[in-house]
Amino acid sequence: MLLPAGTVVTLNGISKKVMIIGICQAGLDGIGHDYSAVPWPEGFLSTDKIILFDDAQIQYVHYCGMQDREQMIFGKTVSEKWIEKKGENKNA
Repeated sequence: MLLPAGTVVTLNGISKKVMIIGICQAGLDGIGHDYSAVPWPEGFLSTDKIILFDDAQIQYVHYCGMQDREQMIFGKTVSEKWIEKKGENKNA
């Protein structure tokens, strides 16, 4: 299942921590990514500082964002649909 918004991670090859602000994101090139994030602890600075990345690029989870019943239901539903969509795109 995808990580919730607010999660702070370190990505492979990048020493700066980032905080997830969105899931199932598409870049300007139309390519879908699992997450969008901003530098941590600074937060949103400008649109050119938003980082798009996939789950496989996460090296370490420092803090997991808030999880309650609503987020768990949302996360499960979105994760299932996202995995299905990514599978379709690989087969296209």
